[in-house]
Amino acid sequence: MEFFLLSVGTLVPILLFLVVIHELGHFATARSLGVKVLEFGVGFPPRAFGFYTGNTRVLIAPNTRFINLSGETDLQPGSLVKVTSDEDAEGNLVARIIELPPKGVGWAARIGLKGGANEQPDAGEPEVVVDSDQLLKHEGKVRSVENGSMVLADMLYSVNWAPLGGFVRLAGESNPAIPRSLASKGVGTRFLVLVAGPLMNALLPIAIFTVLLMMPQDVLVGQVAVDAVTEGSPAQAAGIQQDDIILSSDGAKIENAGDLIRYINLKGGSSMEWLVARGSHQEIIRV
Repeated sequence: MEFFLLSVGTLVPILLFLVVIHELGHFATARSLGVKVLEFGVGFPPRAFGFYTGNTRVLIAPNTRFINLSGETDLQPGSLVKVTSDEDAEGNLVARIIELPPKGVGWAARIGLKGGANEQPDAGEPEVVVDSDQLLKHEGKVRSVENGSMVLADMLYSVNWAPLGGFVRLAGESNPAIPRSLASKGVGTRFLVLVAGPLMNALLPIAIFTVLLMMPQDVLVGQVAVDAVTEGSPAQAAGIQQDDIILSSDGAKIENAGDLIRYINLKGGSSMEWLVARGSHQEIIRV
C-alpha cells in the first residue's frame, strides 16, 4: 500500500507538470496571435478556486441590454458580470448584454464560486436570453467604468479538483462568426495554436538537459599517483609500486582518476598496458 501511494504521489505531480506545459503552449500561442482565451485550468472540474486577470476594454452602447442592473451607473469595480459582446468595424468589443448574477447560485455554481447547481434564482429575476450564437460570451470582474466603456478582467485562471489534466478554453473554437475566436483566424494561426502544445512537450527535455549540462560540475584534474599497493593484489603482481604515476592506459592519456576508472571498466577485467612514470624514468607495465 505504501508503495502504491508513493507511486501515485510521484506520478501525479509529474503528469500534471507535463500537462500544464502542454496547455501553456496552446495558451501562450493563442494569446500572442490574438485569439481570445477565456480560461486556463489546472486539473479538471469541478473547480476548487480561481481568479480573474486581464484588462479587456468593452464599449457600452446606448442599446446595451442590462440584466439585474438599471444601467451603466450600477456597474461597480469588483462586480462579477457576464457580458455578451459583438465587435465593431474598428475591432472594439461592444457589449450587447451585461448581466449581474442574480442572488440565486445557479450562476455562481456555473463559474465555480460557491453554492449548488440545483439552486434557482429568486422569483421575479429576469431570465437571460441570448439572441444569437454569433456573439462573444465572456465573464469576469469589472476593473473600472468610464463614460461609455468598462475595463473587464475576463481571463480566468482556475485550479480544479481532478488533478490529472488541464485545459485552455478558447472563444469560438468551432464558430468563425464569434469575434476574436479561434475559428475566425486563418489556417496558419489555427495550425500554430494546435501544434504549440505538442511542440512544448518536445522542447521540454531539450531545455532540461541544456540547463543540466550548463550547471557547474566538479572535475578531477591532476596526475594519478599510486598511494599504496595492496599485498597480493594484481597490481603488486604486475609490478606497480607506491608513488608510481600512471600516464596512459593502452595509449590513451590518463588525466585524472576518473579516466583510469573508466578505462578499467571498459576493459572488463582484460589486461592493459600502463605507461608508468617511476622516478626519473618511464616504463610500460602490463596489468
